[in-house]
Amino acid sequence: MLAVVKRCGKAAEIAHISGELGELQDIVGGLIEPLALDEDTDIICNDEGKILGMPMNVVLGDGAGEDELDFIDVLCGDIVIVGCDRSRGAFVSLEPACAVSLVRRLSSEFVMTSSMELLPVLRLEQKG
Repeated sequence: MLAVVKRCGKAAEIAHISGELGELQDIVGGLIEPLALDEDTDIICNDEGKILGMPMNVVLGDGAGEDELDFIDVLCGDIVIVGCDRSRGAFVSLEPACAVSLVRRLSSEFVMTSSMELLPVLRLEQKG
């Protein structure tokens, strides 16, 4: 399946993955937690990323304009973004255009942390 993988400190990239539980756990480094990005897309992160002290990776935000960002959460550890078929409760392949859009979104807006790190922002109201 087509997915977007964002590893800590690296640019997001489009990847072909099997979507099997073991592979998803390998990518995120442990137990998975799916978070809805929109009605067709899930972010899969490590359920214990913060507790385990994994590095910050992506800022989740909301907000209507470029100058407005409502902070929601910080995802720690590597993440993978996949399509989701909510009627079947299954992860599915991203559409190619959606994958390209997500990579673009993860490389277009950043916030600076107190340790002077730049983290990409992923806004939840946008559709991939």
